[in-house]
Order: sequence, then C-alpha cells, then structure tokens
Amino acid sequence: MKLRKLLSTLLAAALVCGLACTAALAEEGDTAAPDSAATATEGTGQKIVVGEETYDRLLAAIISEKEDKAVTVRLDSDVQLTGTPVILGTSDYDGLLGGQEVTVASHNVTIDLNGFTLKAEAGKAVFEVQAGYTLTIVDNSEAKTGKLEAEVEAVVAAEGATYNPLAAPETPTEPTESTEPTEPTEPTEPAAPAIPAEGTAIASTQNITIDGKAVEFAAYALKDENNNLTNYVKLRDIAVAINGTDAQFEVGFDGSIILTTKTAYTGAADTATPFSGDQPYKGGTQTVKVDGEDVSMTAITLYDENGGGYNYFKLRDLGEVLGFAVGYSNETGISITTTAPAAE
Repeated sequence: MKLRKLLSTLLAAALVCGLACTAALAEEGDTAAPDSAATATEGTGQKIVVGEETYDRLLAAIISEKEDKAVTVRLDSDVQLTGTPVILGTSDYDGLLGGQEVTVASHNVTIDLNGFTLKAEAGKAVFEVQAGYTLTIVDNSEAKTGKLEAEVEAVVAAEGATYNPLAAPETPTEPTESTEPTEPTEPTEPAAPAIPAEGTAIASTQNITIDGKAVEFAAYALKDENNNLTNYVKLRDIAVAINGTDAQFEVGFDGSIILTTKTAYTGAADTATPFSGDQPYKGGTQTVKVDGEDVSMTAITLYDENGGGYNYFKLRDLGEVLGFAVGYSNETGISITTTAPAAE
C-alpha cells in the first residue's frame, strides 16, 4: 500500500511539472514577437523576406535587424496591416504592448514592394517615420505594379525624418511606323505635365547627395491619383548647393525668372523660407528664361503671409535645362552629379 501511494504521488508531481513547463514556453513565445499585439498583426500566409529569412508580419521583418545598419525588406505576397501604422522609431503601439516599447534598430529602412500591395487598415496610415529615421519605398519587380494603399496619407513623416517615396512608373510608348522618309527636325522642349492649379503641397524634407556630399533640402511634394509623390525643390536652394561647380547658375528676375548657366550664383546664401508643414500652393506651367530662351517647366508657388512667393521646381526638370544629372539608388537615394562629361 505504501509503494502504491508513493507511485501515485510521483505521477501527480510529474503531471504538474509538465503543465508548468508548457505554460512557461508558451509565455516566452508570446513575448518574442511583440508586434503580434500591435501594428503588424497581419495574418499567416503572408511572405515578407529579409535576407534568407521569411516572416509573416512586417514589423517582425523590420526589427529582425538588431543593429543600426540599413535593412531591406522585400514583399513576396500582398500584405494587409490590421492595426496601427508600422512605426519606424520607438513606440508601445498605443499601449497594446502593456508598456513594453519596441525600437527599430535600423535607422535606414527600405521596403521593396516587389510588385505587390502593402495595404493599411481602414482610416490608418501604413508607416509613421520618426525623427532620425529614413524610409525608402522601391519596386524592383519587372512589372512595376507595387503600391501602398491607404484611405489617408500612406506615410506620415515627422520633422527630421526622411521619406523617399516610390517613383512614378514611366509610361512606355509604342513605336510608330512611317512609310515615307521625313526630314530631320530640331529637338523641341517637351511639354510640361499638367498639375492641379491649386492644392496642398506636402512637406517632404529630402537628403540629396551632390557630387558625393549629402545636403538636406526643405522640399515639397505633390501626390498623384495613385498616391505617388513628386518632389519639388526651391530654385535658389539648388543654386546655392551647386555654386562653384560646372553646373552653377545665376538667378535673376525682371518680371519673370532669368537663369544664366555656367555663371556663379551671387544671391543670398540664406534661402530659408517661413514655411513648416504642409502648405497650400498655386501651380502649373511657368516660363523661365534660360540663357535668353523661353523654357516651360512645371512649378508650384507657396506664398507667405505678406504675399511673397517662393517657387519650387522638379529637380529633373532643372537638371535637363541647367546641365546636371539626377540619379537615384537604394543606397544613396537622390543624387546630383554636376561634373561635365568628358569630350569624346
């Protein structure tokens, strides 16, 4: 009888120990992925890749990089967020983590949509970018069908943050056949694309690399019907930044803007504007005299409280007429090369 009682006691103790160990392991698994209770509560089956690892939650993929170095996250399926925006910075996701904060280690995050759609929950943004962080959206798929979808602003960037949006896809044109020879014609200036005559310009601070040196610009952006952003920069900001290079230019005004290429800029070095945050704009085609010739470019104008106007132009438009090259890469973002090409 004593032996039977001893065996029963040992079996009961083993059962209690097993249940306690199982509960402890389950609790440890819950704390390993804090985003499961916050923004990145995407459903299983979604594929998000960092290096050789695949995740089913976007935030989990981003915070998989434990050091402050650039990280690229690639979508391998459509992704639907089911909570608050993914925050690049530090957050407890509105208290959903019970006071536990999540900090993104990498301050330079690139999202490769890879032809897929990243969609926010109704009424939410996709990303919030805190000061000191850089978010770059690219689409390295051949079809270029990747997109961000949100009912509100898809990306909210704080002052001091950098957001490099997905570039608008170029629309290919079909070649036309001609049965009769045509006389060569002089190249013509392409027509400036139409933009709304007025609206809201979105504050979009940009770091632009000029001949290898990073320069911060207080830019503004316009959003198209597909939520793609096009950046506009202030003319005199560019003039100051590239002064002394092969592409330097002077800015004048006699009722219209006058640009003189290959000439040092002599205007004020302090070109700060009184604006902060999003601003109303008036825009459209603006005629600028470049070395005495009229050139039409798309521009927006922001006005201060005294009626003073500040003109912003598309960077690529300025590069075409002033002789500097504009490029983009995932590593460096937007870049300007001012050195004149060597003669062949």
